[in-house]
Formats: sequence, structure tokens, C-alpha cells
Amino acid sequence: MFLAQSAPLYGTTGTLYGPGADGVQPVTQPGAPLPYGHPDTGCFLASQRIRRLHTHRILKVDELLQQLRTHSG
Repeated sequence: MFLAQSAPLYGTTGTLYGPGADGVQPVTQPGAPLPYGHPDTGCFLASQRIRRLHTHRILKVDELLQQLRTHSG
């Protein structure tokens, strides 16, 4: 189990739109997330936000339960 200590927003997944014969239409669905600040974000319909795990610890379930008990009261 991962315990995230830092998980800033990175970008989004979704569909890129552009001009077509019948007006605005889907152009592509990029496989990789589109990072915030990318030039195409103005024409991008996002479906999910993506976070990047920078700092984390790996815990066993027993360790997680102990931490939760310690900090809950």
C-alpha cells in the first residue's frame, strides 16, 4: 500500500477537439496525460485529473491500521 506524502496535480486525460467539416469535432484521444500548461489545453475536454506521486512510503496493511489508530484520537 502506498501512503502519499506529496501528490501535486500534473495534468488531465480526455479528448482533443478541433475544426472539422461539420464544425468542431474530436480529433484524437492522447494516450498519455496532457500536462497543465500544454498549448492544446484550450481545445481539450478533460475527463480525469492526474496527480503525480512525488513522495510516498510503502506500508503493510497492519502498519496503516496502527497509524490510523494512533492519529484518530
